[in-house]
Amino acid sequence: MTWQQTDPPAPWDYDKFTWMSQLDDSLAIQDLSIPGTHDSAAKKGLVGTTTSERSETQSLTIQEQLNIGVRFLDLRVKIMFESKGLAMYHAGDPVYDPEPGAGKLDQYYFSAVLKTCYDFLLAHDHETIIISLKSEGDTKYDGSTIEDWFRKIATDVAAQLSPSKTFDDMWVVRSDVNATLHDVRGKMVLWRRFPHEGTDPTVDYTVPFGLDLTPLNDKYDNTGGAGWLTPVGGYVFVQDAYNEFSASPDKAALWLNALKGAYDSRCDPANADANRQYINFLSIGKFAHFPETYAEVMNPLMFQWFLALQQPEPLWNAPRARSGVGVIPMDFVESGLTERLILMNFSWTYKSYETQGGRDAWDMLVAKFCTL
Repeated sequence: MTWQQTDPPAPWDYDKFTWMSQLDDSLAIQDLSIPGTHDSAAKKGLVGTTTSERSETQSLTIQEQLNIGVRFLDLRVKIMFESKGLAMYHAGDPVYDPEPGAGKLDQYYFSAVLKTCYDFLLAHDHETIIISLKSEGDTKYDGSTIEDWFRKIATDVAAQLSPSKTFDDMWVVRSDVNATLHDVRGKMVLWRRFPHEGTDPTVDYTVPFGLDLTPLNDKYDNTGGAGWLTPVGGYVFVQDAYNEFSASPDKAALWLNALKGAYDSRCDPANADANRQYINFLSIGKFAHFPETYAEVMNPLMFQWFLALQQPEPLWNAPRARSGVGVIPMDFVESGLTERLILMNFSWTYKSYETQGGRDAWDMLVAKFCTL
């Protein structure tokens, strides 16, 4: 933990393009509240089929997400044949370019997503973008690994935008959870969900590379809440129960429990979990309904919950603090949601589960979930 529970900084000016620039350099990423998206590139999938909605988790492009304050992108890729690089996927479904040429249907590529991100950071060099990159297929193909392709594409796109830019200029690949805003401004941050292996003789693959989230791919897949120690110290805690809850409030309970854990650990620096990076997925992907159906329930819950946290006066004497709750990846994100979460970094907040507003939000959730 890097901030003391003293008065918050100057009030936020509600500029979602520059919200990170208005926070102190010394604040750690793990202590912030950061809006994120789940399957961030999946705006257009399986076009022309009767089940296209199953692949689609967002209504905004990557550019539009960044514009409304999203700073965590969950990207899923596959290695393509004929050395075409990394293409965007949602599980086994291809993701298509949301803004193709007239009359075209184009595969969406990782290089295009990176160009959008690099362009954003070149224009807003006090912001950062966290990239969680996951392989949705083979981690090796035709002699190259996911990491080989990642390094090549990241380097090539940087050079295309500015001949003076290198991979190291654009990326932070530290494997702990202690990076501050000073460390990452103007750069991408890698949170890795692919094996650390490759064929480049100049790379030492025994050196940790990015924050290791690979346990989410197998050991903690579909987890209701799991934590692990990173290779160089510091903890990660993730809730990503995406495929079990079609007609009950259980998912929301898991999300709320992770939220409480993050909040409480930040209120008490002596807490054993105070050095954890929390990632708390709001999304559900079970095929009983399409992702948008679940988002229509979960997103209003999140909005109401944070609204309850941020009331000027609690309905009774609830504890308050200045506290971050980690990264919250969402489906079908919109500006009102990101605004509520960003405000957590700039104001006193109350323990929502000890306010009437928080209890009302919970009752609303239960009623809506049980109708699915």
